[in-house]
Amino acid sequence: MNIGSLAGKTTLPLISTYNSTKFAVEGFTESLSYELSNLGIKVKLIEPGSMTTDFSGRSMDHAKSETITDYNAYLNNFYSLASSEDQQMSSLPKTVAEIIYEAVTDGTNKLRYIAGEDAKQLISVRETQGDEAYVQMIKEKFALK
Repeated sequence: MNIGSLAGKTTLPLISTYNSTKFAVEGFTESLSYELSNLGIKVKLIEPGSMTTDFSGRSMDHAKSETITDYNAYLNNFYSLASSEDQQMSSLPKTVAEIIYEAVTDGTNKLRYIAGEDAKQLISVRETQGDEAYVQMIKEKFALK
């Protein structure tokens, strides 16, 4: 059982390091599932979206800088948009626990389990509309106005 993130299938600005680690978890888990299936071992990956915890605020602290101010306007815009949506779309941590339980007990070979409405929506956009549409949507959403 590996815990990835919505950020392993989609990206947002200002969290490139976080995104890259979650993409790595995705690749590692999928590759591992091929290797272990011949041994009868199932591999599962949980992809949660935002949760009602203080993680989002803490994870964005690295983007702040008092000496490099080039990103300040973009960063402030991103914070205001992301924080209002986080409150609307965040799931309770219990949601992830329920999805983990489902993954462990469902008896299937299903690899990925999405947890949270925001994760479902953003992953769906990328999968159904393609990379270009997803990238354009994020650029427009977080563009300075």
